[in-house]
Amino acid sequence: MSADDLTDLEYDLLFIHTGATEYGIDMWIGIYYQLQTDGDRPVGQLHEMDMGLLAVPPAEGDLRPVTDKDIHEADPDSHWLPQLVIE
Repeated sequence: MSADDLTDLEYDLLFIHTGATEYGIDMWIGIYYQLQTDGDRPVGQLHEMDMGLLAVPPAEGDLRPVTDKDIHEADPDSHWLPQLVIE
């Protein structure tokens, strides 16, 4: 990982969102923080993605199957953590 490429850290910070009254796992409701550096700290903006993409192994050698077309900007008011700051 480098300051220019935070993709590995983005993968470490994948989450599945489930509402307080919901039961089970809906793989569509994935949370992805797209990271950029702000000075010396990574800052992530909330995005959503279909985690079903990761339910099966990717093609051999493809260690980063999530692409920009797979993540979608989320409404910041829809989640309790719209921005992630790592200090």
